[in-house]
Amino acid sequence: MPLIWFSMFAFGLHKITALAPVFLGVVAVAGMPASASSQQVPLPQYTVAQVDAGEEIFQRVCAFCHESDLTGGDQGPPLSDAYFASSWGGYPVAEFLSFVRDEMPLTGPGSLSDDAYVEVVSYILSFNGIPAGEIPLTMGSPGIITIVAKD
Repeated sequence: MPLIWFSMFAFGLHKITALAPVFLGVVAVAGMPASASSQQVPLPQYTVAQVDAGEEIFQRVCAFCHESDLTGGDQGPPLSDAYFASSWGGYPVAEFLSFVRDEMPLTGPGSLSDDAYVEVVSYILSFNGIPAGEIPLTMGSPGIITIVAKD
């Protein structure tokens, strides 16, 4: 047996080599988008009150760039329908919240309160057909943005 093979076995590296296919399989499954998983993923939770407050803030702060109907314009992309679904569908709502808080509004990122960002995101989720519930959305809320095609 060559010295290199002896060293591998002596230090237990054969275990790593033997487990590599298992490890790579776990990494491949963990790296799959949520939509590719066969398990049911939770939708984000937010309340109707958050949507109502978020709509007012959106129209005052965000509509200039994203349009009042969320269709986007010269200054900002659409936040609805297929564009939003392809951009944010399958991502955790917490990631979307962080992005909005850290990057918006373009003229003053982070200038709103966390509650205001949560309310705006609740409005965007509602506009995209994700139903409101009884549990308020928070900055660290779980849930995957899942957009169902409109009929």
